Amino acid sequence: MKSISIVCMTLTLLCAVSALGQGVPRVLDYQGKLTNSSGQPVSDGAYQVTFKFYFVETGGSPTWTSSTISVNTSGGIFTTSIASIPASVFSSSNVWLETVWGGETL
Repeated sequence: MKSISIVCMTLTLLCAVSALGQGVPRVLDYQGKLTNSSGQPVSDGAYQVTFKFYFVETGGSPTWTSSTISVNTSGGIFTTSIASIPASVFSSSNVWLETVWGGETL
């Protein structure tokens, strides 16, 4: 059983979620660290991740799911931008983000 954890999940909410226009892309910059079950960083390389946004902390269905994004790690750390997020994702005062890697929720 593959056990992966995400550490130092820095959700840099420097969102370009702008109310300045309908056509402005909504982008969330995201940084995380992929580690194995022993807490050691994964090998440097490219990994596929998907992000899901929810209005509830547990259960429920995702409000929006990103396409699969390829991230490159260095010492387990990766930085990416989640693009084209619909404005409706941020219409609630509470939004939770789930990270999926290798079929597992981190």
